[in-house]
Amino acid sequence: MAFFMLNSDHSRINIPKLKEKAIYWAMSHGILMRTKGTHASSSCSDHAPFALFPSVTLHSLLEEAYSVQVDFNLLIHKVAHDYNFLCNSLKSVIEVDDFTKNMWEIYEATLKQDDKRKQHVNLGIFRSDYMLHCDKGSSSLVIKDFAKHLQLKQIEINTIASSFAGLATNMVSVHRYSMALAGYYEIENQVPNNNPANGLARGMVEAWNFYGKANSVVLFIVSSCERNIFDQKLVEHAIFEINPKISIIRQSLEDICQNGYLNEENKLIIDGLEIAVVYFRDGYSPDSYKSQQDWETRKMIELSFAIKCPSINYHLAGTKKIQQELSRPGVLEKFIPDGSRVQKLRNTFVEQYSLEMTPEGEEAVRLALENPSNYVLKPQREGGGNNIYGHEIKEYLSKIKNSTERTAYILMERIFPFTQKNILLFEKSTDIVDTVSELGIYGIIVGDEHKIHMNEQVGHLMRTKVQGVDEGGISAGFAAIDSPYLV
Repeated sequence: MAFFMLNSDHSRINIPKLKEKAIYWAMSHGILMRTKGTHASSSCSDHAPFALFPSVTLHSLLEEAYSVQVDFNLLIHKVAHDYNFLCNSLKSVIEVDDFTKNMWEIYEATLKQDDKRKQHVNLGIFRSDYMLHCDKGSSSLVIKDFAKHLQLKQIEINTIASSFAGLATNMVSVHRYSMALAGYYEIENQVPNNNPANGLARGMVEAWNFYGKANSVVLFIVSSCERNIFDQKLVEHAIFEINPKISIIRQSLEDICQNGYLNEENKLIIDGLEIAVVYFRDGYSPDSYKSQQDWETRKMIELSFAIKCPSINYHLAGTKKIQQELSRPGVLEKFIPDGSRVQKLRNTFVEQYSLEMTPEGEEAVRLALENPSNYVLKPQREGGGNNIYGHEIKEYLSKIKNSTERTAYILMERIFPFTQKNILLFEKSTDIVDTVSELGIYGIIVGDEHKIHMNEQVGHLMRTKVQGVDEGGISAGFAAIDSPYLV
């Protein structure tokens, strides 16, 4: 964090008072989440977890992350439209993972549709997440060592429910305020301007325009008790600012089952309203599907003429198995023919390994069992709290190493980010602690299999957690929203 890393004398600052003022400022700027355990209609809320100060980030690495995002957008788009690649990559996962199998069956149903009843335009709202990997023995750096020892390394790319764009937009004001309270003022936009909420909104408005029906609406699919409603509302407000004629409705999968249907023209109708764009903020984990009826509802949506964000093929293209397959030598070139652009993408990768029942998979199991602290075991899941780390890898892999169950996972080389001091404001705030951060870059893409109409990077999200905490989800309670402080 800029204040603690760049200035050693912070004893003069009244930290408790500064925390209190920063929390009020954050809440007044919409840095909010619905409190745990409240009813779906409840307005009970508290500030979302956030870092008291922005975290030091190397300017060149932020620029590197921005520069590759449009190619990651295009890569996912092309992968999603390559049936053979998806099929060959995911076939072993489908055999042992029911969640992926259910998605695949819906995908195959969409392929059998009559072209005249099928929506060919896709809307992708992606977020590519990175850590700043430290290649030296110690993960603590002084400023002069940044450029020599930090590398941008990708954790994953999210293709569904890439959240917190609204809160990330407003964190700029919060951090400029907290730094000013501490008596420090940024120079040359060191807490950079950031408006991913507007970027996500522009993507949805562009898709709505392509749908071409003036009275149609945008549907946000949310959980039955949505804690992250304030972040979503900030994106809604950004849509309103671009085009106030676009109406937005919010429904859960259960609601849509009761209130929705496909008409004779294959249009999705909910409560009498024609849906132009479906934006999934739920539906990314098995917990979202409480019954087979929920899967049937997802299938109905996918078969409809509405533009989906993401469509089922985009969702599949964001699985961990696809990420692992794309890391193989020569695979990126299949989708991005420009060698220099391929190299920039590949520079962000760490080693990833298949766990299939092959000699390659056996070698990956051996590596993980011998040095579990150097790897992460990842299932095909989103949302935080799913990965397996450290000694638990050895324990779990020892149980399943002779079973095809292991093919539902991939093995990824662990990233070791540098640490810095900060104060994290959860329900109960931390003291000054060692922290590590993740940097996410948002991208939007609109197009069909043959033509791209929009492809942009649209801002960033930084999440920070206490060093030693493995998972990084904010809603899951592991991390706090942050901003980069550029050096």
